[in-house]
Amino acid sequence: MSLMFLLPWCVLLYFSSKVNGYFLFFFVLFQFIFIGIGLCIFPYLGSEYISNTFTSFNLSSINDSDFKFANYLLLICNTVVVLFFTLMTLISTRKGRQIEKHAKRQTRVRSSVVVVLAILASILSIKFLAENIDSFSCVLLASSVVEMSDFVDLRRDSTSNYLITIMIYNVLPATAMLSLLLHLQKRKTWTFTILLILFLLVTMCLLMTFQKRPLLVFWGAMGVAYFLWKHSCITDRLTGLKVFDLLKKQKLFLLICVVMLFVFYYLYTGYRFENNLLNVFPKIGEIVFTRLIGRLSIPAAMYIDFFPGCHDFYGLSNVGMFSRLLDTELFRDTGVIFMHYSGMEGGAVAASVFFDAYGQGGLFVALIYSFLIAIIILLMDYIAYCTCPGTQRVFFVVSGFIFIYYLSQSSLFRAAFGYGWFFYLLVWLAGITSHEVPIKNRQTICK
Repeated sequence: MSLMFLLPWCVLLYFSSKVNGYFLFFFVLFQFIFIGIGLCIFPYLGSEYISNTFTSFNLSSINDSDFKFANYLLLICNTVVVLFFTLMTLISTRKGRQIEKHAKRQTRVRSSVVVVLAILASILSIKFLAENIDSFSCVLLASSVVEMSDFVDLRRDSTSNYLITIMIYNVLPATAMLSLLLHLQKRKTWTFTILLILFLLVTMCLLMTFQKRPLLVFWGAMGVAYFLWKHSCITDRLTGLKVFDLLKKQKLFLLICVVMLFVFYYLYTGYRFENNLLNVFPKIGEIVFTRLIGRLSIPAAMYIDFFPGCHDFYGLSNVGMFSRLLDTELFRDTGVIFMHYSGMEGGAVAASVFFDAYGQGGLFVALIYSFLIAIIILLMDYIAYCTCPGTQRVFFVVSGFIFIYYLSQSSLFRAAFGYGWFFYLLVWLAGITSHEVPIKNRQTICK
């Protein structure tokens, strides 16, 4: 029965791909890959397979009805996003005029801003690395599972400071991407030096957070930025790109990311202490596959099972900004869910935007979020159309991809202010400017 949900997903993906825009199709695609596929497949594989695969959790209270309801919720919310976005697009008449308005403008990266941000990033990175290098060494040099027992605490402590977290997860990667676009424009030795230093520093800092996802997202963003910039040298339009063309161009980056994900699971779990590597590699391979495809379907089912049966809906009490402003206790929904199903403290699960919305107030709130996200994606599309071709548009589109990816991994507020869309936009506004130039001269910068 659960496999029947694949049909409406295919229809929704096809329809969203036909809607002209930068972000809508990728939003639906990310929701399907990371959540929808798992909600369709895991119930078909059976509860025994789920329990054996996700051994960290006690999933005995979760049944097929939880997966089914989660599938309905996700499909309905994504359908509302697509239909409402399409409706608003049809009644909008300003996109064409905006393209003509900027057809003879060119953008450039402000070298001074890149240099200042690079200096600040270097200082912060060195400080962060000095504070966490010992913890990282302990994890790498651990000789038994017992010595790895403090891994969760080390992971939490490394990102306990909100300001440091914002800088490491957002400002530093955004600065590195800005330096990439600067180097692609100027092709100078000093720009390549800045790019190389920032890339290495950001990579090392993200490694020190003991989290796999931000590092892989950073690498992927750098690869997509390079591809889109080269594409923008051929045409001003970045819409209409085929997913398979993008994957083909990024096959090396994808291979590196998959290999690194395999390495991370090998280093950060007890599998590396087993003697028989032939048995270890298939197990890690299965973990990597289930984390890439449908990895968030299990937390989705957890939210359906836990709210409101085991706990009342929590409203906006899980938003740190509101908690500080209203001086109320912060409800850590992802941590509560983790502790309930694992019996351990200190960890957290990842829940997508719609299941966080469900936890806040049920299906009705999730539907409200659907309309809100459709409006946000439309505004993002509008801004992308309004931006000048070249670096300005490329940076905004890549940061938009990062944002909609994290909407499949976290709540709306965490995706915007925790994992960084808002801070990417600040770097975008500060680091890129535009000026009038004859359109016939625009191609010279790409050579």
